[in-house]
Order: sequence, then C-alpha cells, then structure tokens
Amino acid sequence: MLTDTTINQRLEDMLRQSDTSNLHWPENCEGSRKALVVFVGPSPGGKKGDKHNPIKLQHYKPLWNVAYVDPLNWSNGFKASFRPIVETIIGRPYEDAAKLIARFNMDWQQNPESQDVLYRYMWEGCLHVLPVLYECAPELVIPMDEKTFGVLQIALYNDDYEIIQPRIGEIRVKISDKNEKPRYHESIMAFRAEKKASSFLVIKSLQHPARVYDAEYARRIGRAIKIASEQIWNGDAVNLDV
Repeated sequence: MLTDTTINQRLEDMLRQSDTSNLHWPENCEGSRKALVVFVGPSPGGKKGDKHNPIKLQHYKPLWNVAYVDPLNWSNGFKASFRPIVETIIGRPYEDAAKLIARFNMDWQQNPESQDVLYRYMWEGCLHVLPVLYECAPELVIPMDEKTFGVLQIALYNDDYEIIQPRIGEIRVKISDKNEKPRYHESIMAFRAEKKASSFLVIKSLQHPARVYDAEYARRIGRAIKIASEQIWNGDAVNLDV
C-alpha cells in the first residue's frame, strides 16, 4: 500500500513518457491522471449558486507529471491542512506527492455545506466520477465527509464491487488540547473495494480538510489514514493511537 516501489514507478512513468491522449475529465474532477490517492467530496465549496447547470463532461485536462497545487489556494482550512495531509500519507514532499493525487466531487455546483448538497446530484455525479476513478487506478480513496463515504460505498456496491469491512480496534486520534480537555476521534470509517483485478481502500478523512486549521492536527489525520491503510491492506485490525 503506497510503497516506495509503486510511488517511484508512477513518477518515473510520467517522467519518461508523454501524455499523448486528448483525455478530458468532467468539471467535478481535477488532478493527476496517475493519482494513487484520490480525495472525494460532496461538492466544490464557495458561494452557493442559484441555478444548477448541466455538468460539463469534457472540462478538465488531467495533469501529467505536474503537481496539483490548486487546493493550496482554496479556503483557510485547505491552506493549513492539505499539504501536511498529502505529504504525510504519501511520504514525499508536496512537489512530488502532489503529482500522485486528484480531487473529485460528486456534485459540480458550488456549495459550502455538505448537508445542503442534494443526493440527487451526488448520484448523478457518481455516473461520471466512477469511470474517472477507475481510470486512475488509485490505491487509496479518501471521502472528505460521511455523506460522500456513504454514497461512494453504495455506488461501488451497485457496480459489483465487493465491499470488505475491516476489523476495527481501539481508535484514538487527538483533535486538540488547546485551553481545554484533550478531545479525540474515537472511530474510523473504512472498507476495501474489490472486483476482479481492481482493489483499493476507501478511508474517510477523520475531518474535512476545509475544517482543519492546524498543521499538526492535519499531520495526525494523515498519519492515522496512513497507518490504517497499511493495517487494512495487511489484513490486520485497525488500531490507532496518534
């Protein structure tokens, strides 16, 4: 799971080969065509629009041997959290790690609140997200909130993936201890998706990156996801004390 061999191979493939395809992704999908780690959200943030226009299907040219840096310029949360989360999970400086990540959204209309995103559009977006996800052949998919985790799990099941639930042990990931009694995440949501030769892990981020404003907290989230992914991949129970 996210071994140096796999990471180096994908980086070398992009370095030595040229992207000669004319492939374009839907407007809710951005990042590297060779992404090993894919972040999935309910919808883009920002100010909610009044009209839900049809999705643009040939909208974004996926990156090739180029770092995906756009999230570093989004909300204050993303500015503080995204770099340390990505670096910790992949174990490389962002300039290299970001050549192996992508970000997809189920819905394509801007909406700052997950609870306000309609399931109707998330399901519609799934029809376009899943083919792009399979094309990347990631090892790890990270839904950024519980709503997206649930939609993705059902969508994969409906697409004939076997959903394998891991054994969950003791979970303790510190949130914060500033001016108060320390608080912890004490649960994790994850599964392994398998179909024929395709296999990857889905682990929900313990907190949406847009709501993480402390780099150390972000690194703890990254470490928790990294350790959990290794434990699940090896068939072990998930035990975290981060």
